[in-house]
Amino acid sequence: MLPTQCRTVFLFVSLSIVFTLGGFAPRGLPQQRQQPDQLEGIPVPKPSPKRAFFSIEDCRQCHLTPPPGAAPVICRCTEMAIWKKEDKHGLAFNVLDGDRGRAIGRLMSIKGKVTDERRCIVCHSAYIENAEEKHSFKPEEGVSCVVCHGAALEWVEIHGGLRKNQWRKLTRQDKQTYFGMTDLWDLNTRSQVCASCHVGNAEQGKFVTHEMYAAGHPPLPGIEVATFCQAMPPHWESLRAKEERLRRLQVANLAQLLPYKPAEAAFEQTRAVLVGGVATFQTAMQLLAREAQTSADAKDPNGGALDLANFDCYACHHELKSPSNRPRLSGLPGRPGMRQWPTALVTVALKHAAREESEFRAKLADLQRAFDVQPFGDCVRIAAAAKALVEWSSSLAAEVDKRPVDEAAALRMLRQLAELGTQPVDYDTARQIAWAFRVIRADWDPAGAKTPRINQFLESLDRDLKLQLPSRQSGDISHDPSAMLTTRSAFDPASFSQGCRQIAQELPVP
Repeated sequence: MLPTQCRTVFLFVSLSIVFTLGGFAPRGLPQQRQQPDQLEGIPVPKPSPKRAFFSIEDCRQCHLTPPPGAAPVICRCTEMAIWKKEDKHGLAFNVLDGDRGRAIGRLMSIKGKVTDERRCIVCHSAYIENAEEKHSFKPEEGVSCVVCHGAALEWVEIHGGLRKNQWRKLTRQDKQTYFGMTDLWDLNTRSQVCASCHVGNAEQGKFVTHEMYAAGHPPLPGIEVATFCQAMPPHWESLRAKEERLRRLQVANLAQLLPYKPAEAAFEQTRAVLVGGVATFQTAMQLLAREAQTSADAKDPNGGALDLANFDCYACHHELKSPSNRPRLSGLPGRPGMRQWPTALVTVALKHAAREESEFRAKLADLQRAFDVQPFGDCVRIAAAAKALVEWSSSLAAEVDKRPVDEAAALRMLRQLAELGTQPVDYDTARQIAWAFRVIRADWDPAGAKTPRINQFLESLDRDLKLQLPSRQSGDISHDPSAMLTTRSAFDPASFSQGCRQIAQELPVP
């Protein structure tokens, strides 16, 4: 049975993600040590945590309103109220049963209800293959608490129960490794969770195919994790806000309750941009490597081609006019290439980690050649090149996360982003640069007093790139393809480059 009083769940729900095929184990985390029998007096489940999905009703007992007569500690106990009223993830299942969802199902010849189709439910709620794991879970609740925080029986039962004080003494890694509670305080883990649906994860069965797009599924935009999390809006507190609240409450064991270093709270959103950029790139490469290998291994001669959703959609779906605003980026003319936007923020992370770009550029060039060698690429070579990039990037996010950020570092990043924008870029890459710039600048100059003239440039970028995400449940998340193509067609790389030059001139020289 679930506890009637739970006050310590760390509700850091990310965007539209689901755990479906075993416990979530983000790449790049330290290897699991030999499993102990118990930790802080709590028996460690063997051989592993029991997968269990619960309803939001089991969480609202403690996370809807603060309990009377008790001051909330780790969390504010208002998380459920914010999520249920504001967050679109609670609506994710419902859209499958709407007009668009049913139309997509008909065009894809899906037998039965779209809400029962694994390819759909895997990102719009949770696909539970074993009925014994379902417990109180309701698919219609969408991407709910347990979907992001970890579908495991033990941590749900322990974290707010009689052993909550023992639970609080456990490290975040042990909570994840041995009890199945996903450590969403870890920026790399959080970003991978978000990207598993917003980019794709073939191992978990999450991949929006070209068939789905052709049937009417809205195209997935490039994701900048910090920006997307802010637009949810977040039902959690930033580390700095959490620390300030607990200090006001005069909590004695603050260091034990908040097991993080002070540097993690400073420039937290900037760090989220850097770590998220690397994690998103790695996720994109993992998906590409898996899809290319699957295509290369296909025995059916008609199944050996890479799904078109792996290519840059707008290499084909673009306006036909001369001269064109579309910049010539890379690859051979007339051949669909790879998507460029996932690479946009990697060089900024590399510089912050004091690593050279040469190896990254060389491996990226290998991947580009694999796309160019023949129409629609050579799947064997694409798989090998993408796997090499996955391995190369596996440690970068951790390196970036460990390196502190101060005002000088944030300013260097802003100048680097402005410089990136002066180069020819496509629409999606421009959005990555602009989103990242806005987040880091807000960290570096919260009131906008250091660089007031930049505001007008950012407002112009917002209009041209549609940077404002449809936040909260009132905003429509569906996209009109014709309107989207119009916006993309109107994007002028030269104008964007000029705007970035003007922004660079307004930034102080370090």
